[in-house]
Amino acid sequence: MKRQQIVYVIGLVIVLVAAAGLDVVVGTPASHSCQTAALTTAGNVRFNDTQQHTSFVVQTDTHAPDAGKFTYLTANGAQYRGGPASGLTTSAASMAAGDPLACAGYLHLTFDGTTTLTTPGAEGHPATNSQATIHLVALLNLAHLTASTTLTDNTNHTSFTTVTSAPPDMRGAVNTYTQAAIQQDWQTVYPLLSRSAIGSYSESQFAAAMKKQVDTVGALTAATITSAPQVHTTTLGVTYFTVNEQVTMTRKGTPTTTNQMAVYVLEDNAWKLWFTQPAQA
Repeated sequence: MKRQQIVYVIGLVIVLVAAAGLDVVVGTPASHSCQTAALTTAGNVRFNDTQQHTSFVVQTDTHAPDAGKFTYLTANGAQYRGGPASGLTTSAASMAAGDPLACAGYLHLTFDGTTTLTTPGAEGHPATNSQATIHLVALLNLAHLTASTTLTDNTNHTSFTTVTSAPPDMRGAVNTYTQAAIQQDWQTVYPLLSRSAIGSYSESQFAAAMKKQVDTVGALTAATITSAPQVHTTTLGVTYFTVNEQVTMTRKGTPTTTNQMAVYVLEDNAWKLWFTQPAQA
């Protein structure tokens, strides 16, 4: 998806947003059947631990030149860069063998070797690079965007962990927003929108704008999900999902039905509606 300006319609609303850098797809199982499924992994996936303030980023696209390369970010800003980690291609074979972890959409990555360690400098001083021998173990669930990662630095005798929790239910987020919008419950809708979509609108300003737009454009009266949610991440580590919907707007008793793609972004461990645009044919 290229950078573009999109008129964001909350079922109806008028907010202009810039959809920047939506270009990397997070892997999800192609099927729930272990016998026929194959993990589709494509892109850099980032996992953030909000408690330990650590992050793990890994290239999961087995066809990419940097497949398996990873960056581990510590709470103090240091970065371990290395790879490739092994385990990217084992899940498909494990699924054929009936491995329950692989069937559930997990990847088990390991790395033993030398990494480049970038340590931030003190104020006014540049960062420094050094070599560090590490042992890395990561259990990733690409379907649910969860990770349990341990990095042991054998050179500097320290270790770090990254444990992430699963984001909330995607379909549930869509349904919660849709019901509030159909009921024109703008007080409920307001916190379900991303910060970039709301902009400088206060809750009362937003409600007033929505009421005016209902009068002039029409009201959202029905919405049906027509595709499975697809999770993505940007090169900046922003996680979002896209989902197609068939929506009906009604003005002066006349309904109009169209297809749209809704985009929800993960903010504060909650899915928030970012913007919508016409669905691609």
